[in-house]
Amino acid sequence: MTPNKWFELIILLLIFTSSAMLVIDTPLIDPNSTKQKILTTIDFVHTVLFTVEMLIKVIGLGFFTNSLKDNNLRPYIRSTWNVLDFFVVMSSLIELLMKF
Repeated sequence: MTPNKWFELIILLLIFTSSAMLVIDTPLIDPNSTKQKILTTIDFVHTVLFTVEMLIKVIGLGFFTNSLKDNNLRPYIRSTWNVLDFFVVMSSLIELLMKF
């Protein structure tokens, strides 16, 4: 976890909105419809924001090691939640790259 509560609150809001978009999205929507284009754009924005969040944490915490004095701030990849976050962000980026 990061020490900034606003950062955590914004990320939780993004997770909530991303989850809500998963509920709305369905393979039955016409790929050329306006609704699908909006959902695709929102998905792209979420991917960018989650990537920025991951990069901020990696820069702040270090990826494998860090020299921070606070023992509660372990390196990014040493937290189970961050491993899950890394996997989800990388999967989203791969999906995004495969679309182009």
